[in-house]
Amino acid sequence: MIPVPDKVSPNAWHLLALFIGTIAAIIGKAMPIGALSIVAISLVAITGVTRPGKPEGAIADALSGFSNPLIVDLVAKATNSAIQITWGQWALAALLPGLCMLLVMPLVLYFLFPPEVKMTPNAKELAQSELTKLGPMKTPEFITLGVLALMLIMWAGVPAWLFGPAFDLNATTTAWVGLSLLLVTGVLAWEDILKAKSAWDTLIWFAALVMMATFFCRWCGPWRAPMLLALVLAFACSLMMSLTHYGTGTAPIIFGSGYTTLNEWWTAGAVMSVVNLLLLVVVGGVWWTMLGYI
Repeated sequence: MIPVPDKVSPNAWHLLALFIGTIAAIIGKAMPIGALSIVAISLVAITGVTRPGKPEGAIADALSGFSNPLIVDLVAKATNSAIQITWGQWALAALLPGLCMLLVMPLVLYFLFPPEVKMTPNAKELAQSELTKLGPMKTPEFITLGVLALMLIMWAGVPAWLFGPAFDLNATTTAWVGLSLLLVTGVLAWEDILKAKSAWDTLIWFAALVMMATFFCRWCGPWRAPMLLALVLAFACSLMMSLTHYGTGTAPIIFGSGYTTLNEWWTAGAVMSVVNLLLLVVVGGVWWTMLGYI
C-alpha cells in the first residue's frame, strides 16, 4: 500500500485511488464504461471519502456530477471566487488561440491518420443531391433550431444581463429547459428519450468521472492564482477533449458515433494535446497580454 503523501488528506488519496482504478478499468475494458461508472459512484457513496461519517452527504456528492457546471465552477472554487470568468471574457480570450488550433489540428491529424480517400471530385454534386432528397426544413427542425438558439442565449447569460441576476440560469437548468421544450412541442417523444441508450450511457459515466475529478481538485487546496493561471485552467478543457473521450460534453457524443477506436483517440489526443498546449501558451499568452487580461 502506497503511503499518503504529506499535505494530502487520506480521503483525497483514497478518492484518487478510486479515480485511477476507474480509468485503468476503462482502458482495460474490464466492463462497459457505464457499468464501471455505476460501480465507481457506488464506491464513492459507500466509502464516504467525500464526507466521512455522513452517508446522506456522501451519496449527494457521488451524484453531484450529474449537475456539474465544469470549468467555470472549478475556477471559482479553486481561487476562492477571487477570479470569475464571464462568458464574454471566455469567448474573447479563446478567439485567437482557438482559431489557430482549428487551423493546425486538421494538418496534424492528416499526417497521423492519412485519409483513405484523398480525391472527391464529385463531393459537391453528391452533397447537393442528398440535400435535394431531404427537401426543405420541416417544422420540427425549425423548432429544434429555435430551441438550440434559446439555449445558447441562456447559456451565455443574456437573460441575466438584460433583466438582472434573478434571471441567471444554471447550465443544467438550461439543458432541462431545452429538453422540456422539445418534449412539449412534440419534436421528441418520451419513447425517444428512453431509446437513446448512448445518451444515457454517456450521462452516467461522464458524471461519475467529473464527480471524482472535481472533489480531488477541491482537496488540492485553494489557489491564489492570477488571471493567467485561471485562463490556462479554463482552456485546458480543449486539451482534455482531444486527450480523452470523456474530457468534455461533446467528446462522448463524437466518440459514441463509432468512427474511431479508443486507442486511435488516445494516440491522436496525446499528440494534439502537446500541440494545443504550445499554441495555448504561446499564442494565448501574447493575445491575453494584448487584451490586458495578464
